[in-house]
Amino acid sequence: MLNIFLIGSCRIGFSATDKKFIKNWDLTHTTKEVLAYLDIFDGKITKEDYPNIESLMLVIKKQACKIPEFEFDHILYSNRLNKSDIVLIEISSLKIYHKNGFIYQLNRAKKNNFSTDIHIQTEAEFIEDIKEIERRINKPIIFIGHVDLDFSDNINIKSKLNIEGRIEIRGYLDSLIRKHCKNHIICSDVFKDIHYTGIIDIQHDLNDTSHLTEYASTLLLQDISEKIKTLL
Repeated sequence: MLNIFLIGSCRIGFSATDKKFIKNWDLTHTTKEVLAYLDIFDGKITKEDYPNIESLMLVIKKQACKIPEFEFDHILYSNRLNKSDIVLIEISSLKIYHKNGFIYQLNRAKKNNFSTDIHIQTEAEFIEDIKEIERRINKPIIFIGHVDLDFSDNINIKSKLNIEGRIEIRGYLDSLIRKHCKNHIICSDVFKDIHYTGIIDIQHDLNDTSHLTEYASTLLLQDISEKIKTLL
């Protein structure tokens, strides 16, 4: 059985319920966050020396860890990555959250009320990161884009989100993935003939515009399986 290591956001993470997927410790959205994890996996920096590490990844206090699996172990996850046959990496944002040379994750930083600087990646920076990720992982990688949806017919969601701005930047991100990632899956292609109500699970929570429905997850997993076959 293939070992497939998964790095990405809650969308792809919640979709990959199959046991053949080995998930990263926590969620990521950008190429810089992926590289930050690789630095920790490789021992270039320890989690103890990473300032405000809880704003990059989930941190569970040692005394609260009754099950060792739930305490982050960089060697364990490094071994899991190294032993994998294929790596899936979802890139869902070009917004880099950083401070004093360290990278942070938007949701973790918000939860901890940690203020960061924000930088929008250029195409040159994106290319550089993709090449570095490919060099360091050195095994087949499938890059997956964001779910780019048009909510313009839903006044409640439209008023909550910057629809035009989000569509524009996610479309640009997809174009970069198409152009610079040899093996890729673009979610907009997978879901092109489906209305957003069949893709995003807003039936249960109107404020949730991120998590896929079971149907959409199944479609995405089918596409991933087909792409994997081309790499074997």
